[in-house]
Amino acid sequence: MKTTRALNCLSFSRVIGASFVTDLLQFSPIQASVLRAKLPYLDAWTNRRRAIAAAYNDGLKDSGLTLPLVPEWAEPAWHLYVVRTTGRDALQNQLTEAGVGTLIHYPIPPHRQEAYAGVMFGPEAFPIASKLAEELLSFPIGPTQTGGQTAVVIAAARSAMSKVQG
Repeated sequence: MKTTRALNCLSFSRVIGASFVTDLLQFSPIQASVLRAKLPYLDAWTNRRRAIAAAYNDGLKDSGLTLPLVPEWAEPAWHLYVVRTTGRDALQNQLTEAGVGTLIHYPIPPHRQEAYAGVMFGPEAFPIASKLAEELLSFPIGPTQTGGQTAVVIAAARSAMSKVQG
């Protein structure tokens, strides 16, 4: 039963690391009914996140952050807004002090996850993945986020980057 529950929930640790490899994702009937009730709002929520991402892109250009690159043909839903900086931990600390919550979604690169322990990859097998795990930071983005809240994140990030960059 524990294995089934873990598979249904994709049991992630607090540090958001996968503990096993699977391509199975099942929703319970309750989860499915909740998602079905939310479906009519999906387009509006996606458009709101797109507007927030556009505000971030505009407000954070020339801030010293590497912003998400979106090809001309793409129209992302912006489930996450992820920036990159070599001073990621210092930036996160500064933003936390300013009252802005951020997340490090994948602090452990995939090849070093417990799920791949038996695959025999060395810790330096994928240097780009390892580097990104140290530099990526997710900013707040969601359909209920207001323009004022977005402006606060932008101002705090610009201020924090000026301190981090010295």
